[in-house]
Formats: sequence, C-alpha cells, structure tokens
Amino acid sequence: MVSEDIINERILKVSFSIIRFIQFFSSVFVLSVGGQFLNDISNTDLDIPGDYVAIETISAVSAAWTLCTLVIALWGGMTFFAFTSHVDFFVGLAWIAVVVLFHSDGTTKCSSFGNKYFWDQATSSYSGINYVHDCHMIRAAFVLAILNL
Repeated sequence: MVSEDIINERILKVSFSIIRFIQFFSSVFVLSVGGQFLNDISNTDLDIPGDYVAIETISAVSAAWTLCTLVIALWGGMTFFAFTSHVDFFVGLAWIAVVVLFHSDGTTKCSSFGNKYFWDQATSSYSGINYVHDCHMIRAAFVLAILNL
C-alpha cells in the first residue's frame, strides 16, 4: 500500500512537471514574440498597443509562476498541489484574456496586420518594418496561447 502511494505520487509529479515545462515554454515564447513586436513598434515611433503590454505582463507573470511551481512541486509534496490548483485557476483566466487579446491579430491576414500597426499615412509605406515576420510570429504565439490553456 505504501509503495503504491509513492509510485502514484511520482507519476503525479512527473506528469505535473511535463505540463509545467510546456506551460513555461509557451509563456516564454509568447513573452519573446510580444517583446519583438513591441521592439519593432517602438523603433518606428508608433503608438504601443495596450493589448500587447497586457499580453507581456500576463506571460511574464505566468512564466515566473510556472517556474516557481515547477521547482517547489518537485520537493513540496501533495499539499502544494492543492494550493497550485487554486492559483492556476486565475492564471488560466489570465490566459483566456491573452487569447482574446491575440484573437484579432492572430486570425487576420498579414496585410491587415501590417496596415493596422505599421502603415504610415504620411509616407504611404510600412515604416521599413518586415511586418509579415511579425504577423507570422503573432500567429504562432496565438496558437501557443491557446495551447497554454
């Protein structure tokens, strides 16, 4: 009976760790894509969209939370799993907000994305930015944000 409990706890810890690694990778990827996009926007002196500031904040907090839970859960025992489930509920709600914020940019055509953020009316050009690369990266981040749910 005791050996079954130890095996079940180890299986739980391994599966929890695998899920946390996926969540950590997704959070860091979304954080880096958002950072690249904000860098491109700031280099052109265009307005920084508030949606992407919120996405950056949520993904940074989520990455930190995931890393903390991964480290502590390996040594924390079963009581920690109950605590993390409550906080994970709110982290999940935050990722729903990320998916909603990404939805318009993650599902539109790249030309619409470029017109929305990089089109300069004064020069009738795209401000010298390769917006197609940013568009494809935002789409990939949108997919990983959905996966992170």
